[in-house]
Amino acid sequence: MGRYLSIPVLGICAALSASLLPQAVDVLMALLGIVTPVFDNTRGQVSLVMLVVICWSLRADMRGSLVWAVAGGIALDLLTILPIGATSLALALLAFAVNSASRQLLRARMLFLLALTPLATLLLTAYTLLVLALLGYHYDILAATRLTLIPSMLLNLLAVAPVYLVTGLLQRRLAGGMQASQQRFSQQSAARL
Repeated sequence: MGRYLSIPVLGICAALSASLLPQAVDVLMALLGIVTPVFDNTRGQVSLVMLVVICWSLRADMRGSLVWAVAGGIALDLLTILPIGATSLALALLAFAVNSASRQLLRARMLFLLALTPLATLLLTAYTLLVLALLGYHYDILAATRLTLIPSMLLNLLAVAPVYLVTGLLQRRLAGGMQASQQRFSQQSAARL
C-alpha cells in the first residue's frame, strides 16, 4: 500500500516545492535577512521530496524505499529542466545508503537524520549542478554555495524533524491498516469455513 501511496504524496511534495514552499521560504529569508546579513539575498530551498524519501527510507524496507526514491525523482524532474530520471538516480542512491545504515541504527535515528541531512543536501546539489553542467548550463560554484547550498542545508535541517514525524505517523497508520485488514480477512475466511 505504501508503494502506491508514494505517487500522490511525492507529487504533492514536488508541487509544493515548486510553487508554495519557495514563497514561504522567501518571506522567512527576508525576515532573517533583517536580523543577520548571511541570509540576505539567498535562494535556499527546502528539498521536501529529498527529506520525505530519506525519512521514509529510514523505517521502510529496501524495495519500498527505492520505489519512493524513483517516484520522487520523477515528480521532481517533471517540474524542472533536468532530464526525467536524473534525480531518481541520486535519490535512489540516497535511499539505498539510508536504508542500509538504518538497520544498524535502532535508537539514534533522529541524530542520524540531523547528521545526514546536510550531507544529502550537498550531494543532491552537487549532482544537480553536474547534470546541469552536462546539459550546457554553467554556474559560479562559490556563488551557488553561498546563495543556495548553505541556506538550503539550514532550511533542510529545520524541516527534517517535522517531515520525520509526519512520515512516521503515515508509516504507522499504513502498518496498522494492513494488520487490521489481514485480521479481518482471516476472520472472514474462517467464518466461511
